[in-house]
Amino acid sequence: MRGYTSHLRLIITVLGLILTSAAQAKDYIIELVVFENTGPDTSAGEVFLRASDLPALSSAATGERVHASGWHLDTAVQLLRANADYRLLHRQRWQQESAGKKQSRPVRITDASSSLEGTAHFYQARFLQLDLALNYFPDGITSQSAGNTWPTSIYDSESGFTISQKIRLRPKQVHYFDHPKFGALVALIPAKK
Repeated sequence: MRGYTSHLRLIITVLGLILTSAAQAKDYIIELVVFENTGPDTSAGEVFLRASDLPALSSAATGERVHASGWHLDTAVQLLRANADYRLLHRQRWQQESAGKKQSRPVRITDASSSLEGTAHFYQARFLQLDLALNYFPDGITSQSAGNTWPTSIYDSESGFTISQKIRLRPKQVHYFDHPKFGALVALIPAKK
């Protein structure tokens, strides 16, 4: 009887942990705005990451697009468009569940002109996390026209730039990914059920 009781307690504990983790998984809407800094060069001879440091696009998902009105980052987009020092490059919005890092798939980020490409990997670790890996090829130079092949290419700061950062996300806040040549804003909004 004693062995039966300890097994039952173990089963109840494991079920409680499973149900707790399932209850914690939530759907979120992720908004991404990418922009170019066209103002004065502030890089001061910095060394930039190379494309080989980024994940492969072939394993990235397209993301479940959300076409609802009322983007959280609308005001930021209006401010970027009104300032001559910035140029809007890309906007994307998708819905994704907060799964573990191994269970979640990165979402592919790319624009129509192929001047911007990369991934956004949203997942739940101890906190909500986003790994953003973007290549930007300004002035119409694409990864293909620069003689590069994604993701193993190596190029210098003359032809392309990279953001590769991981940050902790907090719902309903705007997060900034920094680079002297281009930047990204991300907002995480709990999805309504």
